Amino acid sequence: MTKSSHFTPRRWHYLPAILIVLLAFALRAGVVYERAAAGDSRFYPPFLSDGEAYFRYADDFLDGTFPFRPYDFQPGVIYAWAGLIALVGESVPMLRLALALVDAIGCGFLIGCGWLITNRVWGGYLAGLLMALYPVSVFYGTAMLIEGFAAFLYILWFLLMLWQRRELAFWRTVLLGILTGTLFVTRSHLALTVGIWLFWLLLQRPGWRVFFKHAALLALGTVLTIAPFTLWNIYSGDGKFQLLLGDQWGFLYSGNNRDGDGTGGTSMAYNALDIAPREAVFRDMLVDPARFGGLMLRKGAIAWSEAEPGNNEDFFITRTFSP
Repeated sequence: MTKSSHFTPRRWHYLPAILIVLLAFALRAGVVYERAAAGDSRFYPPFLSDGEAYFRYADDFLDGTFPFRPYDFQPGVIYAWAGLIALVGESVPMLRLALALVDAIGCGFLIGCGWLITNRVWGGYLAGLLMALYPVSVFYGTAMLIEGFAAFLYILWFLLMLWQRRELAFWRTVLLGILTGTLFVTRSHLALTVGIWLFWLLLQRPGWRVFFKHAALLALGTVLTIAPFTLWNIYSGDGKFQLLLGDQWGFLYSGNNRDGDGTGGTSMAYNALDIAPREAVFRDMLVDPARFGGLMLRKGAIAWSEAEPGNNEDFFITRTFSP
């Protein structure tokens, strides 16, 4: 396909896109209103739930009391919420509405992805409508969890990546690096997909000099974004190096021990843990390899099933408050 055959949106193409974004926000705002009006018991996240912790730490950051130790969970969302709270105030309903607006804007970015992928105006509208109307997307777009914000970052990352496929630009590579670092501190495993773009760039054979320039800029943007978090960990951890998070083996062991069910939580083996979690994972794996493998398969089956199991917020329970 030649450069001239690329679809370039005209002014009037943006009007339906804006209407889709407004529709997305209206649906998400409706969910927020219905849950609040119907007395949803989890509209205000319970104490020590993930959503409550993110909200409390974001508020503490604005008060100057967070962070106070090395990070033990991914902190990116806390700083994003701190920015939103600074704009809308210390209100759970207003924060949910702000998150709904962020998710709706993500629908707009997805329209751009659709245009870049299909080179058709309807391709963008279809992509945006799917995200705007899909019930689970609406649900997570209003949830006080990492997923909605991470999805927003991921869509923006893909928009820039697809734009780079049309025409390489160093400034977009820098932005991709910054977004990759932001994804890493928000939902680390999503940042691994940066390899997709590097692999594509390698296949284009732009020349080794051009490839390494873009790879270096990408790495620089990523490292500079992650560096403040790592430096804080070293400073507050008495000089001990910690890239982002502390030992996460405990989370793995909670769901994949000899008495676990693959989904996490407590169990007899977890409560009786007598060695380091990392050692315990491998010990239980060796005790019954077939069962450990079965737990991995069950976890994957649940993740890809239609069950949508509830954790901090339950989709099916929420649907009773906002059909």
